Amino acid sequence: SEGHLPATAGWQVNQKAFFWPLLVGTAHDIIATVEWARFTWPTWAELPVGVLGDSMGGDAAVIAASIDETLDAVVALRASPDWKRPGSKGNRLGEDPDGDSLYASYCPAANVGAFAHQPALLFICGDSDEHVPAQGAQRFAEDLVESVYLDRPDKAKVVLFESGGWHGHMFSRPAIPKVQNELLSWFKRHLDIMSMQLMKDFSTVSVDTHVHSNLAA
Repeated sequence: SEGHLPATAGWQVNQKAFFWPLLVGTAHDIIATVEWARFTWPTWAELPVGVLGDSMGGDAAVIAASIDETLDAVVALRASPDWKRPGSKGNRLGEDPDGDSLYASYCPAANVGAFAHQPALLFICGDSDEHVPAQGAQRFAEDLVESVYLDRPDKAKVVLFESGGWHGHMFSRPAIPKVQNELLSWFKRHLDIMSMQLMKDFSTVSVDTHVHSNLAA
């Protein structure tokens, strides 16, 4: 029966029951991985963090950024912050009350306020993608800029590049270097800014500590 299908097959017939829980679980896996890295390499613990996710991984990365305020920048490739994927071909949502509950609690498009800490979000979408259409990301970015990103519209961006293949869900070969350049530029811009701020804060603390030490002497 449908309820006993493996997740790899179940998402094709009932995304609410099989795919949406997988998105939330993967988002928590991302957060746990970052926490593990910080514990394992404590000297890196204060560094800014960027997350890159592709397709479902991009969906999960955006969810993770809404939960964990220490994730500073996200690049989501061929992904959508709207789990209902408006305009998608072959998108079988199905019915599941637990899935509806997850949507209300975790879906980025339904929880714009969860991004009030303003992580830098870049969506790179295929211009002919009919499986994960760009309009979900475009609408979400507009909602952010009109609300919690009102003073930082530069931190929410959607870019489209040439795509084809299965339902247009694959970037074309000429688009791949463009995608790479765009995502690297995004991380460099936003993570370098965070790094410089951390260095400034550390320098201020060091100077203040040095002054107090001299005064105490």
